[in-house]
Amino acid sequence: MFGNRLGVGVLVAGFLGIAACAPQPAALEGYRAISDADGLLVLDAAGFKGVEPKRVTHVEPYQRQEYALFENPGGRAEIVLVRARHYYLDNVSLNFSLITSDVIGLWNAFKGKRLEVGEASRLGAGWTTFWMRPFKNSTDDQACMAFTADWDVHGEDELLRPDQALFGYYCAAPGRALAETAAEAIIDGIGVRGVNRRFRGKNPQLAMAPAAQQEPLARMARDGATGTASFPFNMAEVYSLHGEGCSGNDC
Repeated sequence: MFGNRLGVGVLVAGFLGIAACAPQPAALEGYRAISDADGLLVLDAAGFKGVEPKRVTHVEPYQRQEYALFENPGGRAEIVLVRARHYYLDNVSLNFSLITSDVIGLWNAFKGKRLEVGEASRLGAGWTTFWMRPFKNSTDDQACMAFTADWDVHGEDELLRPDQALFGYYCAAPGRALAETAAEAIIDGIGVRGVNRRFRGKNPQLAMAPAAQQEPLARMARDGATGTASFPFNMAEVYSLHGEGCSGNDC
């Protein structure tokens, strides 16, 4: 009887040892392959309904971010969503300091192009407030706008930083105008599943893509005529809960 108990104990200890050595999903850092059903960013404005975007997700212990490219004959949008993760700590927020003029300069699509930038304005979308700034890509005769939004401010963070943020741009097809009402309709069509759209995904942990897929996924978000070389962004910071003066990951 004692021998049986010892055998079971050794077996359980062995399993626990394997589990302890195996990296947990939240501790892994890298790119994930993601289906459209598990994606968070939505653009369902007129002309984009039914358009399945190209998505790339990058996950770290303290932040998750998603890049999405929405494209059809009528226009193109690229959007990045960054979310603080609270798998280990609650006191993580985003150091989100991008303004709309900064956002314009992030994208490969506008590198070396002649741009005419207008004045920024605010637009309440009901679930959050957007900043939007019109600009023209004169090189390609495209009327565009850049936008930013953030929400879920951490009240315990003395800098009152957000938990989630998104930013990106939309350009109409070459030669087409972008009226103010059309720009507002694009903003109204932007959604985040689990925030202002329903989320029906089945893969919340987002298992790590195999090593051979890491570089191709990175190139989708970073290289070529679209994407941004700044992806993934480093925005998540741990803050002090007791005003002890520490900041960043030293807390």
